[in-house]
Amino acid sequence: MTTAKHRALDRLRRDQNLARKLEEIGLDLEAQEALVVPDFVDGLDAKRADEIGDDLLRLIFTACHPVLSLDARLALTLKLLGGLSTAEIARAFLASEPTIAQRIVRAKRTLTESRVPYEVPRGDELRARASAPCWK
Repeated sequence: MTTAKHRALDRLRRDQNLARKLEEIGLDLEAQEALVVPDFVDGLDAKRADEIGDDLLRLIFTACHPVLSLDARLALTLKLLGGLSTAEIARAFLASEPTIAQRIVRAKRTLTESRVPYEVPRGDELRARASAPCWK
């Protein structure tokens, strides 16, 4: 019985010390945060350097690259961005599933062999590519 009583007292003291130390740490952190002003300039410079920082947009421009045929662009876009299955794309194209699967594989291979970068084009190329959508 005495051992249990001592353990309980030790546990209470331990919890009180822990609460006091956590409070001190919290006060120290608040004091440090009050003295430190975050530098937002680096973050803003990084955002300015990247005109459009959207991964989905990069994927759209890659899947709709002019190096691909119109059918390949459409099939690849529906697969990667639309999330459609190969069977669903085949039904939309009124083609067989193996044909569409091969079209998607060839489109990916063409992009790889042509070393098409995974990026949003910049400047004049962006204006030219944005005015000629994937489906034209």
